[in-house]
Formats: sequence, structure tokens, C-alpha cells
Amino acid sequence: MKEAVDAIVALEKLLKHVKQVWGNIANRILGRVEFSPPIKLHTGGKRFTQDFALIKMDHATMEASGFTGNVLDLGAEIPPDQFTIMMFPNSKNKKNFSYPLDRLLKVNEIIPDSDMRKLPMVDDNDQKCLIVLKRGNGTGLTLGRANGIKSFTRSYFHNTPPKVSKEWAILPYNEKLSPFAAPGDSGAAIIDCLGRLGGLLTGGSGVSESGLIVYTTPVSFILENLKAHGYNVSIEATLPS
Repeated sequence: MKEAVDAIVALEKLLKHVKQVWGNIANRILGRVEFSPPIKLHTGGKRFTQDFALIKMDHATMEASGFTGNVLDLGAEIPPDQFTIMMFPNSKNKKNFSYPLDRLLKVNEIIPDSDMRKLPMVDDNDQKCLIVLKRGNGTGLTLGRANGIKSFTRSYFHNTPPKVSKEWAILPYNEKLSPFAAPGDSGAAIIDCLGRLGGLLTGGSGVSESGLIVYTTPVSFILENLKAHGYNVSIEATLPS
């Protein structure tokens, strides 16, 4: 009973704060679009899909005391023990993982292309895989299986012929779980079990034996593209002192 009462008090406090601070739409502007190249397929030397934007955040809208850097909220959908088992389905996999007490999985590195091409893990059937996760606006927290970088023919735009473009394909975790992504999840970051950023979700089309195929553009390509346009960016998130 005490836990329920404390939760109600906390929610009422949060509601009051939201109304006071975020009720004004001007207070909800956190940044602006700095660079947004046109969407293109089969671009650059690696022939990836170009579909991203660079957002410049307004540091004045952030509180340094509560700034955690780049993290992915694991939420409460999957219990910690079950989450750990699902992320590491085979005891043969090397792991250096501890479920975060605050449920915020820190993201500090990038999945190298070599791990995307030659999957570094094995599943419970000793099949090569790389377990990944994302939190999207459409489906929340979901787990999936990366399928390596390959070229796909996909209908990216409505009413236009399909085109070949290299993508990082993500399949559902298994046949029992819901799809890895759905409409509304575009732009979600794809993270692996060690908190390494792999890419940004661009959409889904086509169906495999295990379900809907989700397409992702590797973050290494995005960073290279940004640097080619004069933006020296990284995945490190810091606030100026």
C-alpha cells in the first residue's frame, strides 16, 4: 500500500512539473536540424542507404547534473534475468555484461563492420548471430537478430520501382515474439548486447521465414558521410562546461 501511495505522489509531482515546464511549446524545442541530405539509395563507395539527419541540440535546455550521456532505457518490459538470457542465449558467447541497476544501458562504442559481416555470437542452436535491441516510438523495447550486411532490392518510396541498396538486416528474435519494429520506429538506434551502436533503423519490407525484415543503415557509414560534409562528429555525448 505504501509503495502505491508513494508512486501516486511521485506521478502527481511529475505531472505538475510537466504542466509548469513543458506546457509552453517554446520550452519543448530542444534543438534544430543542422544537416539533412536528400534520401538516396546505393550511395557512396559502400553503396548504403542515405537516410538520416544531424540535429544540433541546445545545451541550455539540458541539466548537466542529470545528464547521463548516450543510453538506451531497458525499461520494465523484460525482467533483468530474462533479458540477460535472451541477449546471451549460448554459454559459448564471451560476455562482459552486468544489467544496469538504473536500467540505462550506456552506449559508448560502435559495432565494427567486421562484426556485422562475420557475426561474432552463436545462438542456442550454435548458429551464428548477433543479438541486438532497440527502443522505438512504435513498439518500445524489442530484441532481434542481425543478419549481416548485404544488398537488398527494396521499394523505398511509394509508387517507384524497387532499387538495390546495401543494408544491415535485422530479423525477429524468434517466431514467438512480436516483430522487431513497426511503423513509428524509424530512426531508432540499434544497439548490441555490449552497448555498442550499430546503426539507425530506416524501415522494413519483405518477409523472411522468421518474420518481417527490418532495414538499418550502419552508423559507421553515417559518420563517414557527415565527416565528408565537414561535420566532425562522434557518438560521445558530453555537455560543455
